[in-house]
Amino acid sequence: TNKMSSVTETDYAPHEMGVPGGELRVKDFYRGKNIFITGTTGFLGKVILEKIMRTCPDFNKIFLMVRPKKNINLMERVNETIFSSHCFSVVKRMHGGELPFHQAFRNRIIPIQGDLVSDKLGISEVDRELLKNEVDIIINSAASVNFNDPLQDAIRINYYGATRILELAKECKKLEVMTHVSTAYVNCCMKGYIDEEIYDCEADVQGFVKHIMGMSLQDVSAQEDKLLEGFPNTYTFTKNMAEKYILQKKEHVKVCIWRPAIIACSQQEPLPGWTDSISAAGALTILGGFGILRYLPGKGDTPLDVIPVDTVSNGLLIATAHAAQSEKSIHIYNCSSSVQNPMLTYDYSLYCKKGFRYLGLNQRSMDNIDLLWVDNPLEYKLRVKMHFGLPVKMMGLAARLPYFGTEQLKKQAKDLKKIETKFNSSVSVFEFFIFGDWKIENKKIYKLTDMLSPEEKAEFQCDIRTVDWYPLIRDYIKGMAIWVLKEDQVSPEHGLIQIMLKNQAVRTDMHETMFPKPHFIEKNSMEFEKAILNHGRFNNFMQAEALAEESK
Repeated sequence: TNKMSSVTETDYAPHEMGVPGGELRVKDFYRGKNIFITGTTGFLGKVILEKIMRTCPDFNKIFLMVRPKKNINLMERVNETIFSSHCFSVVKRMHGGELPFHQAFRNRIIPIQGDLVSDKLGISEVDRELLKNEVDIIINSAASVNFNDPLQDAIRINYYGATRILELAKECKKLEVMTHVSTAYVNCCMKGYIDEEIYDCEADVQGFVKHIMGMSLQDVSAQEDKLLEGFPNTYTFTKNMAEKYILQKKEHVKVCIWRPAIIACSQQEPLPGWTDSISAAGALTILGGFGILRYLPGKGDTPLDVIPVDTVSNGLLIATAHAAQSEKSIHIYNCSSSVQNPMLTYDYSLYCKKGFRYLGLNQRSMDNIDLLWVDNPLEYKLRVKMHFGLPVKMMGLAARLPYFGTEQLKKQAKDLKKIETKFNSSVSVFEFFIFGDWKIENKKIYKLTDMLSPEEKAEFQCDIRTVDWYPLIRDYIKGMAIWVLKEDQVSPEHGLIQIMLKNQAVRTDMHETMFPKPHFIEKNSMEFEKAILNHGRFNNFMQAEALAEESK
C-alpha cells in the first residue's frame, strides 16, 4: 500500500481536539448510557467490560454480543465464559462477593445472541430493534487475532464483521459514537514512522475484497503473497481493509478507531500481571523461559512495541468519550510504546531471563534460558536445526526401529514433533515484527489526558511513559504461569521457594499475591522437583496449540 492519500482527524474540523470547553469528564460521559460491546469473551474485551463495571458503574445497560452454545442459555454462557474469569475478582469483592455482584448488575448486563460472520450479525429482529432504539455507544473489540487464518476466513471475520457492525451503527437512533478496535500494525507494510492516520484511503476496498472472495480456495492459497500486497499476514491485511471501509462508508456515524500494538498483561488493573491468553510476545516468553526457544533471528536492536492491556482499555474509554463529544466525525489513535517508551527486543529477552530466575521458574526449564540473537540468516537456520530439528528427527527415526521403537517412544516422538511445529509457527509469525523497525506515533492520547481532572487521569492511567518494563515482564510471566498454564505460583523468599496454590490467592493493597498458609520447601529438594517439574501443564498446552495449527 502506498501513501497516495491519507486521512487524519484534522481533515474534519478546524479545532484541534474538538471538545467544547476543552474539558473531558469520562465517568460523567458513561453515566446513564446504553453500551453495546462485542468481543467480551476475549482478553481485551473482558478488561474493557470490567473497567466500565468497576469505575463507571452508573451506566444504564450493557449489551454483550455472544455466540450461542448448544444446550446453554446466553446468560449462563456469559457467566461461564466471562464473569467466571479472575479478571472480575476485584469488582466482585467491591460488591461483597459473587452473589451481591450479580444482584448489583441484574437486568443491566444483557446478552445478545450474535456472530460477526452471520448476515446482520445473526441478531434476531426483536433484539436488533432493541439495540436500534436504545444503544448510545458501540465498542467493537471482536476479531480473529490468529495471524495465520486463511485469507477468506480472515476477511469473513475481520472485514465483513466490521462492515456489519457499522451497518448496525447507522441504524441506531441514539448512537453517539462507534469505537472500532484495530491494530497498530495496520500499516506495517510501510517502514519507519507511522502516524495516526489512514493511508491510501481512496482504495477500492469493496471491489478488491469481492475479487478475493470470488476466487477458488486453491487460487487464493497460490496467490496469497501477491494478494496481501506486502502485509505479513491475513490479520493485519484484513484490519487495514476494515479501516478503509469504515472511513468510506461511515456516513453520519461518529467513529473512533483505536489501534493497540502488542497487548501484554495488565500493569495494575484489574490485577497486576493478569492475562488469560498466550499470544505474540507471550508465546516467545514462555518458549524461551522453558528452554524450548534458544535462538532468535536478528541483532535484538529493534523496538518491541508492547503495551499493557489496562493501558489499552483505559485509553480506549477516554478516546471513545472524547470522540462522542467532538465536532469531528473520525478520530484515529495509535496505542503504542515504540516512540514514547521503546523497549528493544534484546532488552525484552534479558527481562524474560531475569523474570524466570526471580520467580524460580528457571529450575523447571528444559534447557538454559539464555536467548542468543543470531544476525546471520544461514547461521540462525543451522543453529535451530542442530538444537531442535536434529533431535526431533533422531527421536522419530529411533521410534520406527524394530524392537527399539516402543509405544512410549513413539508417543514421545510424536509429542516432540508437535512442540517443534508450535515453535516454528510462533517464530515465523513473530519474525516479521522482530525485524520491523517502526516508530508508531501515539501523541494524540496525551492531548486527551491533558483534558482530564487529576483524579480521572489517575483512574484512567494510560501514559506509556510511566511503564517500567522489567516489573511488567516479570508480572507477565507470573500471570501466564498462574492464569493460563494453571501452574502453582513460585516466588523467591530467603533462599527458599514458596509453593503457592492459585486458588488460595487474595489481592492486597500492595498489589502482591499473598497466601494464608504458605508452604516452604528447599529449592533443590525432591519435593520441589515433584511439585514443579513433573505435572506437564506446559507441554499439554503446547501440544494442543500444535494440534490446532495442524488442523487448519
